[in-house]
Amino acid sequence: MLLKYPKYRATAAVLQPQLKLSARQGDRLWQRLQQWELVDFEVIVTRFGLSAVGRTLLQLDQSVLPVTPDEKYVLQSCCDRSAGPQQISAKVPPDCRQPLLAGLAQQGLIRVTQQKLENIWLTTRGKAFLRYEYEPQGDTPVISLTLLNGYLQFMRQIDPPIAAAVSPEAAVPVAIAAAAAMNL
Repeated sequence: MLLKYPKYRATAAVLQPQLKLSARQGDRLWQRLQQWELVDFEVIVTRFGLSAVGRTLLQLDQSVLPVTPDEKYVLQSCCDRSAGPQQISAKVPPDCRQPLLAGLAQQGLIRVTQQKLENIWLTTRGKAFLRYEYEPQGDTPVISLTLLNGYLQFMRQIDPPIAAAVSPEAAVPVAIAAAAAMNL
């Protein structure tokens, strides 16, 4: 599916309708493929709230808070209720919000209550798997010409570093697992 997109990268919103699965099932499929290192993706925080640690931190003397001003704006945006990135103060640039949210969540100052997959891409390991290990099976009589074209274009590319990513002992479990994932 990713083979027909530039650099084998697409947004989850574009890919979801093609999966013919619910959004939740689609997310689980992408997460399994990520565990096998076949794809990777960005996770975007869409809702977050203040954790108990964050709430305690905001009650401290404002002059000695161990956070940056931008982090303080994020914490204040969700002090009363759950918030989304768009509700963070305009003083925080939009392109800085996701990294700030990730950092604050990692520190335990906020709790992420909702997130979504954004960009999904094929990894080097995924390319190697498709090129050297994948063996399609099944009895579906029709394959779209667009899908076939994407796969043929992919196979015609020469990418020597990919061959180094494939280890014979790792090929069998990944191939079995990927085949099982496709049958959900």
